[in-house]
Amino acid sequence: MIDKETAYTIYTTLIESSYFNSEIDRKFLKYLIDASVNHRTLKEIDIAMEFFGRTDVSPFSSLDSIVRSHMYSLRKKLQTYYLTEGKEDKKKLVLPKGQYKVECVATQNQVPSKKIKKNAYAVFAAVLLLFIALSIYYFQKSYSLEKQVHGNQYNHHENPIWSDFIESSLPTLLVIGDYYVLQQPLETNERERFIRDVEINSKEDSESFLWGDHPQENGNYRNPFDVFGDGSSLCGFDPG
Repeated sequence: MIDKETAYTIYTTLIESSYFNSEIDRKFLKYLIDASVNHRTLKEIDIAMEFFGRTDVSPFSSLDSIVRSHMYSLRKKLQTYYLTEGKEDKKKLVLPKGQYKVECVATQNQVPSKKIKKNAYAVFAAVLLLFIALSIYYFQKSYSLEKQVHGNQYNHHENPIWSDFIESSLPTLLVIGDYYVLQQPLETNERERFIRDVEINSKEDSESFLWGDHPQENGNYRNPFDVFGDGSSLCGFDPG
């Protein structure tokens, strides 16, 4: 269906553009609009006789290409106009392929604008919901970790082994790994130092050092198993 008033309003706009300065194009478009608004179904032979004034045609004769070429030219000019001067028009005239009529349709740049606006709102809402969900998740995660930290705090006052290390203001040496560290007093016998011998890495190395190769050092160092009794890697000095 084509609205008569809308079709002629669009036609007036078209003929004022630079793409329809040809008299034949204006008249041909007007002829097709008149036929469409009056619900006439045109055929090629009708256009050839009525508009182009051909008298030597009949349903059984082969028509020349004058009708098809003018339809093609008119269709291309309409398409070009709506890509340039008429790109902001809300409605446009189109010539469907294979038919000799005019249709009035909404331009594509008007319909998607509403969809784009709706899609923008939907995307914004989705992003907002995702942000809220992530905020809640990380807040709960942080709160849970904080509770775990507070719940797992170690009360060193109840542990007689580590309390001396934690509460003491003296320097503490913590050795991580399977190392033997030798403890040796200073000359004042009031302070001591720890020595790491790279050649002493086991009980056998320690016994070989203390009892075999360097028996003179036997009084200065103790086998770690003698001090701790559990195979610890820390060697202690026994001043007595």
